[in-house]
Amino acid sequence: FVRVDLGTGTWQIAIENLSGPNPTLIKDLVYGDSNPADVSISGANAGTVFGHHMSPDAIAVGAVDSANTPAFGVSPPKSEDFSSSGVGTQLWFNFDGTALPSPLLLNPVAVSGIDDIETTVPGGLGDFFGTSAATPSVAAVAALMLQGNSLLNPTDIKSLLEDSAVAAVDPTTATANPEVSGTGLVQANLAVAFAETGIISGSHQRTLVGTHLNDVFIPDPAIFVTMTGGGGNDTFQSTIGGFNGDTITDGHVGDKIVFTDANLATFAYTWSGTTLHYASTHALNLPNNPIGHFILSVDPTSGVDVTLAPENPALQDFTGGGTSDLLWQNTNGSTGTWEIGNGLKTGGTDLGPISGVWTIGGTGDFTFNHTSDLLFRNNSTGDVATWEITNGSKSGSTDLGPVPLNWQILGVGDFNHDGTGDILWRNNSNNDLGTWELQNGVKTGGADLGIAASTLRVVGIGDFNGDGTSDVLLRDISTGDAKIWEVQNGAKSGTTDLGVVPLAWHVEGVGDFNGDGTSDILWRSDNGDVGTWELTNGLKTGGTDLGNVSNAWHIVGVGDYYDNGTADILWRNDSGDTGIWQIKNGLKVGGTDLGVVPTSWHIIEPHFDFV
Repeated sequence: FVRVDLGTGTWQIAIENLSGPNPTLIKDLVYGDSNPADVSISGANAGTVFGHHMSPDAIAVGAVDSANTPAFGVSPPKSEDFSSSGVGTQLWFNFDGTALPSPLLLNPVAVSGIDDIETTVPGGLGDFFGTSAATPSVAAVAALMLQGNSLLNPTDIKSLLEDSAVAAVDPTTATANPEVSGTGLVQANLAVAFAETGIISGSHQRTLVGTHLNDVFIPDPAIFVTMTGGGGNDTFQSTIGGFNGDTITDGHVGDKIVFTDANLATFAYTWSGTTLHYASTHALNLPNNPIGHFILSVDPTSGVDVTLAPENPALQDFTGGGTSDLLWQNTNGSTGTWEIGNGLKTGGTDLGPISGVWTIGGTGDFTFNHTSDLLFRNNSTGDVATWEITNGSKSGSTDLGPVPLNWQILGVGDFNHDGTGDILWRNNSNNDLGTWELQNGVKTGGADLGIAASTLRVVGIGDFNGDGTSDVLLRDISTGDAKIWEVQNGAKSGTTDLGVVPLAWHVEGVGDFNGDGTSDILWRSDNGDVGTWELTNGLKTGGTDLGNVSNAWHIVGVGDYYDNGTADILWRNDSGDTGIWQIKNGLKVGGTDLGVVPTSWHIIEPHFDFV
């Protein structure tokens, strides 16, 4: 402790260590002055947190006199005029004493609670004042919140307390001052209701933050609100006008935006940069530019749901319209696409001829422009190349270099969760599996997934556990056993055995047939029977028999041809006739006949093993 007596004037204080180790904490304060108002410290309150806790893991509480609250006719509530705010306080060290790379600048006050509380403590202490009284009142609210929902963590508690608060004014300025009151005076009834129901409604805050669970946000439609969902699959609900100008900071796959007064028949939107434009002149901001595409559906209660669905780099969408398209190739090398919308052919594009030494190895969004590109392999040299597709037309090409011919392209998926297509390879000499990671159309890395047993064959690629990363489906050609290799951050992270299936049944495709965000498996028997396995978290949770189909019809593709967020089934007859089965909630609900195409034209589909 060092005391320095200073006279009247302006002083600059410098501290130098003359010997010994540097101290880990230095505190400067005004001491013994009869009138602290006579002293002005540059950077008001910097370095002082008297009255408020400094720890980032604590919820610091300001004080509001209970007599100065709406319950007693004072609205907005008025903060107490004592205690420093601590704004600008710098935290230099971690709890273990190690130095931070740069100081944390904190405003310790999160919310306010009431003081001027009558107590039953003996000794004539009377009413209890200060943040020492306000803090336990807020702690009691937190206890009730945890009683209502034991899954909440400390960060969740803080967020919901802040969401519930009503702004309090600084008595020195008569305006709201977050440095003194945080977001305001906690409203116990709202905070507990938020915790119990997961519905954040009735708040007048301009900034709302959810929990790591599934939350429902119903913001004040009269003001611009910034919402942060946090973890979980969150729902943001308001009217067409209410959402206008609002912001959702962290929209991600699985989140849902509900326009309660919209009509599906007339509702239209466009996606531009980080803004969802809708209803002609309205806009909703999503600044994190979420990876995914939007799906429209009718809300069961009323209005329109706009759900952010996974961005599937292998969707085979050549126009960016959100539905799967068809890729055709003639025996003479001519190649073209059919654009599909609502299950119907809406157009077509001639992509030109391809030399016979080149084989189409797959399709995927390799350039992250939300349209699928073409992947080629030269059967003679092993060279690998892509055609970039923009708005349905070829816009460029990239040579990725030669690969020894004992390596075979198996398919395309997003194995590192960056929203672009990667390539799955197999070494036919030793059954080693590996990936090429692509970004902006160029190879940026690769990973060895390991050697599969000699009897295992890759039969599909999909996100079977719902983590946003493609996994690999394998089948044992001798036993019929099916298993999944889970992939995370580009590396194999686990294996799940799905059990043995008779070899008379074959995997025909992979897609999300029930709309739960995870890939399912499409099976077909030698006798023509068709069925699906529904998977959740990588495990089989159910199955559906879709009926028997003549073996003159062949499954040639799986994709979302109706833009409803579920996978449909593409068929081709020996006669050349082509059709789609529309699937919803795992069941066939309709279909479309796309007409007869000469059998010299073939639909390009993944080159998996028929096992």
